[in-house]
Amino acid sequence: MNSKKPSTKKRTPVRRKGGCLGQLFFLLVGLVLGGAGLHVYQNGFDQSLESWKALFEKEATPIQKNPSTGGRVVDAVKMDLRPLYLQDERWGPAIEKGEEGVALYELAIRDHYGDKGDPFLFRSRMSDASGFMNKSLTTLRAMREEYEDKPNSVIEIDKKIRRYSGSLEEFGKGAR
Repeated sequence: MNSKKPSTKKRTPVRRKGGCLGQLFFLLVGLVLGGAGLHVYQNGFDQSLESWKALFEKEATPIQKNPSTGGRVVDAVKMDLRPLYLQDERWGPAIEKGEEGVALYELAIRDHYGDKGDPFLFRSRMSDASGFMNKSLTTLRAMREEYEDKPNSVIEIDKKIRRYSGSLEEFGKGAR
């Protein structure tokens, strides 16, 4: 009796090994879906839908052709031909502050030496005018250092510096 005995060993199922590409694919899909969900949460559904439509549907800009040559027409761009000191964004506010200080200075002198001279109002206005002109002078002096190699800019900046500093020095420290 040579009969075979049944084997009691259980067979282990063959495990499939997931490739690294499959895991990477699911990771990327999860990140994209998470980002899309966050975009919808922050911007709302309607705005998100418009954003995604604009992402995939781009408007083609028509290219203008010159009828005589068939070449492309290039639009000219306006150049700012003003001097550099006028193009500087500090110039406008500095001049406004300086002119405001000069106007306040002249008003203080007019009121003080008029019929109703008030020394306290005079000192207050002179102090305010001095503050405006000093702020303006600080900015203008910084611009002068920056544009010292541009003679036209230096001349115009110096004119404004003389105007504002001359108003301050006219009455001396006793007036402030």
